Amino acid sequence: MPTNHFTGVLAVLHAPTVDGRQLDEPAPELTRPLPLPLVRPGEPGIGRIEHVWRDGNLIRYSGQLDDDHPDADEIRTGIEAGRLVGNLDADSIPADGMRLVRQGRALSQEEVDALPLDADLSEFQTVMSGWRVVAATLMPSDGKAWPEVSLVLE
Repeated sequence: MPTNHFTGVLAVLHAPTVDGRQLDEPAPELTRPLPLPLVRPGEPGIGRIEHVWRDGNLIRYSGQLDDDHPDADEIRTGIEAGRLVGNLDADSIPADGMRLVRQGRALSQEEVDALPLDADLSEFQTVMSGWRVVAATLMPSDGKAWPEVSLVLE
């Protein structure tokens, strides 16, 4: 019988994603109440995340795939072949948990409001603090936010 237990790396702290976002320290409650959903875009859950933990600067997770999902075999095959990984879905607990940073300095709200609509934001990072894991979305591995992101079946 094929395994449905998965584990992997969901996120990397203090390291920019491929598109310039960054996670600072999470909220004390790293997750919403467990289990959390593992989903595919536009679909209900395809599994459940049962454990999330911090391992140095890595956020790891583990859980179970839904054996009753009509695409369970296809999903397992995609994970085993390294074509599918979980991408972090997070929310921010404090209202000011998101900030725009340029050259290591967070911009004030007035500075952000003064940016022109067509501003080149390639020099900026969006940094999120006080965040927590709310889910993971199963996506193609070429869309990983960090190179370290992984998902394997055990």
